[in-house]
Amino acid sequence: RYASLDTRYADVTDAFVILCAWANVLEAVMGFVAVAASVFGARGFANKLGLITAVMTIYKTVMYLAMEYLEDFKHTKHADPQALAAEVFGPITLWLIIPGVIIWQSWRRLAQGEEVVFESKKGKKAQ
Repeated sequence: RYASLDTRYADVTDAFVILCAWANVLEAVMGFVAVAASVFGARGFANKLGLITAVMTIYKTVMYLAMEYLEDFKHTKHADPQALAAEVFGPITLWLIIPGVIIWQSWRRLAQGEEVVFESKKGKKAQ
């Protein structure tokens, strides 16, 4: 059904579709590695890898939306607006919101870590 609403994905030879598929595989592997790293105690590495993966997800989603806009919505303008909103553009918001939250949390953790290191180095110089 999705490919009937967004015809870009009906053409499995489309270069953008192929690129997105490979990016999805890479993002999934990176996500699993980040989770495994966190479970096994490498939380700093997991945080950085999660941040990179989330940025990749948002970047790819924004590229998809930009392509659709720049091509005058040629792959979606035929579809019923309610179905399109519910099954295409509604879920896309999750591909922006969830990685956005991950980026915000990861960035905050990195910033807090940098403050701790900075304050630690500052305190050593004063002694």
